[in-house]
Amino acid sequence: MKRAAAKLPKTSALPSEAAIALSRIQAAAVAAMAAILIWAYWPTMINLVTAWWNVDDYSHGFLVIPLAVIFLYWRAASRPSFDGQFHAAGLGMIAAAAALRWIGANVFIEAFDGWSLILYVVGIVWLVGGWPVVRWAMPALGFLFFMVPLPYRMETALSLPLQKIAARGSCWLLQSLGQPALQEGTTLVIRDIHLEISRACSGLRMFTGVIALAYVFAVLSKRPWWDKVVILVGAIPAAIVANIIRITATALLYRVFAGEAIRQSIHDFAGWFTIFVAAILLGILSQYLKRLIVESQVVGNRELLSSSVS
Repeated sequence: MKRAAAKLPKTSALPSEAAIALSRIQAAAVAAMAAILIWAYWPTMINLVTAWWNVDDYSHGFLVIPLAVIFLYWRAASRPSFDGQFHAAGLGMIAAAAALRWIGANVFIEAFDGWSLILYVVGIVWLVGGWPVVRWAMPALGFLFFMVPLPYRMETALSLPLQKIAARGSCWLLQSLGQPALQEGTTLVIRDIHLEISRACSGLRMFTGVIALAYVFAVLSKRPWWDKVVILVGAIPAAIVANIIRITATALLYRVFAGEAIRQSIHDFAGWFTIFVAAILLGILSQYLKRLIVESQVVGNRELLSSSVS
């Protein structure tokens, strides 16, 4: 006697016509909003590129977008799937971007314009991907804030204290090395050499660059979250110490080489050397944290007894 075969619902690996239509609508919506972004924010993009090209403190802006793309590629395996729906929260984020841009135009803060561009991009991702996709892309989206120059007031508020710390710290280090160094405000006097710790030498560029470096490490490394937080916080003193070492090394080399051209070359090379020193300091901090807390395996009583008997 033959048993009646159970009728199973037919499944198809192909997407339904409704899903295909919705995905096409989403693609068209993303293309339209991207075109609006380019049209509306074209002057903002020009100002950003101009700042990257002309201001040394923000020359790292050219690397921000490529590194953000690398972050997405690095995390591609964990990307959640798109649910094929529109999410109203994305429109709310786009409205917040428009409001921030309006505020920036009325209070004359250009940084608000650049930040609103980033919020607009977050809104597009949220609109078509939902919160899971935004959360997955957050390391790359958050890194985009490094490409926007700081507001002038914030930049001034950071530069002046950093100038004083750099002058005081490098003077102390030079005196510890036996050099007849004196500090006059933000100027170091070593015999006949007057080394001015100008605003460009305050360490703001190293400050932002080292924090960006620590951010890259936190995103790409597979370490506990608290470990990454400590690395990000530790980037601040690492940048300050590296800048003090840079100024001290520059002063010592100025005593050896008197030519104006070679001194300018020393000054320019010292900026790259500082990033290298800061990276070494962050590496030392990372190794210290790695040895500070050792991961252990929790073993139950049964496994402990079985291993002792064997």
